[in-house]
Amino acid sequence: MVTIKDIANLAGVSQGSVSNVLNHKGNVSASIIEKVTAAANQLGYQLNTQAQQLRRSSALSNLIAIILPDIVQKRYSILYSSLVKDLRDSGFSIRLFITENSSYLEEKAINDIVSLRAQAVVSVSSFSHVGDVYKPLYDLGSLIIFAGRMPDDAERYIGFDLDQMGQIIGEDLTGRGCHRIGVLMDEDPACFYQGFILQLGKRFSNSTEVHIQQSDYYNSLNKAFSLLNDIEAPDAIICTSGDLAKAMKACLNIMGIDVTPYIFSITCETNDIPGPNESILNLNYSSLGARISWEIRDSLHIAREDEKAPSLPKIRLQQASKIAVYKERQINVLIPDNRSTRALKYLAPLFTKKTGIVPNFTVLPLAELTSSQVQMPYSGFFDVLRTNVTSLPSFPDDALLEIDQPLFDDISKTMLNTPRDLFPYGRNSRPVGLPFDMSMYFLIYRKDLFSDTLMQRRFYEQTGRALDVPTKYEEENLILNFFTRSINRSSPIEFGTTGIINEITTIAYEFFHRYMHTGARFFTDKGEPAFDHDAAVNVLQNYLDMMKYSDIVSDFNRKDPGVYNFCGGKTALEHVSTSFSSPLSESMIRGKLGFANLPRTLSRIGGGALSIPIGSKHKEEAMEFIEWACSEDMAIPLAKLGGHPVHKSMFRNYDIIQQFPWLALVEEEADKHYEKSDLDRLNRFQFEQLVGGSLRSLFGGLISVEDASSLIENNIMACRLK
Repeated sequence: MVTIKDIANLAGVSQGSVSNVLNHKGNVSASIIEKVTAAANQLGYQLNTQAQQLRRSSALSNLIAIILPDIVQKRYSILYSSLVKDLRDSGFSIRLFITENSSYLEEKAINDIVSLRAQAVVSVSSFSHVGDVYKPLYDLGSLIIFAGRMPDDAERYIGFDLDQMGQIIGEDLTGRGCHRIGVLMDEDPACFYQGFILQLGKRFSNSTEVHIQQSDYYNSLNKAFSLLNDIEAPDAIICTSGDLAKAMKACLNIMGIDVTPYIFSITCETNDIPGPNESILNLNYSSLGARISWEIRDSLHIAREDEKAPSLPKIRLQQASKIAVYKERQINVLIPDNRSTRALKYLAPLFTKKTGIVPNFTVLPLAELTSSQVQMPYSGFFDVLRTNVTSLPSFPDDALLEIDQPLFDDISKTMLNTPRDLFPYGRNSRPVGLPFDMSMYFLIYRKDLFSDTLMQRRFYEQTGRALDVPTKYEEENLILNFFTRSINRSSPIEFGTTGIINEITTIAYEFFHRYMHTGARFFTDKGEPAFDHDAAVNVLQNYLDMMKYSDIVSDFNRKDPGVYNFCGGKTALEHVSTSFSSPLSESMIRGKLGFANLPRTLSRIGGGALSIPIGSKHKEEAMEFIEWACSEDMAIPLAKLGGHPVHKSMFRNYDIIQQFPWLALVEEEADKHYEKSDLDRLNRFQFEQLVGGSLRSLFGGLISVEDASSLIENNIMACRLK
């Protein structure tokens, strides 16, 4: 058996240093950490768990570890309850590990389970190949049973026959003459469904269209809408879990499709009854848990001699033997393309069912919308505009219909304070819209890298500082430098962050918040000019330095380049908007994600309201629409589809906070009463254009930092509200 002494001899360091590295103790240099790590790996040990094994006896504990993606989904909560009931009665202690389908969190769970010396492990794994990952547990002698999902190299698996499911469903749909088929599938690794899809495909003709959309529990409603948009007039929809089937039925109900497709649901509820035009495959997860429990007891020789093995869970098929949309009145709605407005379009058929009013949506890019909508209130074509906090002060006083104050107070009483105080007001104190959606920038970082012992030590040796989440922009640049491989060859990733140089709105407000963070101002409290040239020069130089550590993005066709880079493992830290944060909840990097407020004194909150232009020919219908869209009742449905409504109830919904945990930061900041800033003295649209243009010239190397500061000072005066 390899000892600490063996590792120390191979690494050429003391046994005490080896112990400190393996146990994350003591003041150990980066070079020693690297030597010990290399030696331990060469000897076949995995750090974080094997050092603990060297100190323990060989006996396993009476612990049974259960690894599940979550227990929010009914099937996993049923499986867990069944396992706990049987195994605790047999004298075992139980420990649950939740992975959120993250391979990173699953590996961490395995390390913990090894240190706990679990007798047996039941795993619904996120890995398609488990041999290397689970090797420490196999070496330990733990019994490992994979359940529900079958990795391709699993030694022991108990679950359902996915091939058989594909065969049953394929034959049923073929017999019904279905040719356009949608599949709303769990986000399980694709290989777990290969047999299912293969058997399904064997039953279909070459002319059959099959569209597949993968989704996790939290994004099911959004993905259901996406699938229905991808396939025109589907004959049938297959949903691989009961939760996905509920989401699909909700979407079909909302959209008001004239002829609803045939639904084939795979559920875990043995008492589910199929509705009209529906079939159900029942998967008994309670029986699955009972069979796994027996396998554990039998393998450990503690099952009663007269106890028979429960039958393997069977697949049971249940079969059962137009939603009308009336169109009377119509309104024209002008919106930007973002997550909230897309969610609004998805849900609009609900409004039509309720009122008979049909919203016709025109969608424009935000920049084009902002620059053109100020002239639209008098045209008479549009009945509803989604105004922006940036553009609203630019509207003439009589351009938008004033909202009745009692109505405004009633609808906004459950809203966060900042959007309620800021979004619906133009140049005066009367509301000319109802707050609809909001966004806030926040910081995301690679939690696994920031907590890595070797990274922490290297950073300290290079900078003399601890590797912590930055609270100042100067600290942030040190971290970005450290994680840029062209500068620091030992960086595990390519870039510190993503640098955006051509999107003028983003860079204008980034400059503003960096400038305000220094304590400098554009104006005094009395409105007199107070631009600090030297402070601006320092801010601009710091901002320019950041670009050295960035993956530069000049093409802004993607609205989420920072999120895209981060999810792809390309960057260590990003400033991102909640408007484009949804991919974070779906990414495999989810378990490695940390988030915090940005290093600034003012929160960067944006968003808008729904307003009625004075020229609208259907003001009464338009008012009904914005009352409905901005109501508290619509907050949760909009949020589940990726929107960002402004009602407090959204931030108290368990499912939404589980899906988007960073929203807790937004609630804390956005529920403060809005305090006026120097931005309120500016025409924000002109500020974006002028200051953003100056910064673009700076980043393009056309002007110096000194010239940029002087140019921005002139820009500020030029866009000051009269």
